[in-house]
Amino acid sequence: MSNRGLIERVTEWAEPIAAELGLRLVDIEYNPAGKRSVLRLFLDKTGGVGLEELARASHEIEAVLDANEALPGAYALECSSPGVNRRLKGRDDFQEHQGLMVRLRTRDAIDGSRNFFGAIEGVTESAVLVAREGEPSAAIPFENIEKANYEHDFDNELREQSAPGA
Repeated sequence: MSNRGLIERVTEWAEPIAAELGLRLVDIEYNPAGKRSVLRLFLDKTGGVGLEELARASHEIEAVLDANEALPGAYALECSSPGVNRRLKGRDDFQEHQGLMVRLRTRDAIDGSRNFFGAIEGVTESAVLVAREGEPSAAIPFENIEKANYEHDFDNELREQSAPGA
């Protein structure tokens, strides 16, 4: 079975369990590694996900995957949050991060560039609009996105925390 087929199969089993626990399956990585492969599930929810929630999700998802023999051979299941500078995949991720900063690389050049950094200005059915400082906004089709990550603004967070009344 291909990695893509395996990830689709895991998604089919894991997504409903995550949803039942109030979590969203954000991403899956599968790394075949000799005798023991590694399956990583990235789970999140509004306000962030806690360790107890991840442990429960791991236990419940692993039981279902094992019962349905979803993966060939031995594997280690790791459930974690997507992290601060999380990867963005799909329209919903971009919509959820609208107004926030993103670092994006495209497969093919747009206006002579493959690398973009700016705030997510808008999201359509087929593209994300990135506002770039000192340049016109760029409409980037989802199918042209090679990699995209949310870029947390720690400086802004510190400014907000040190502001009077914070």
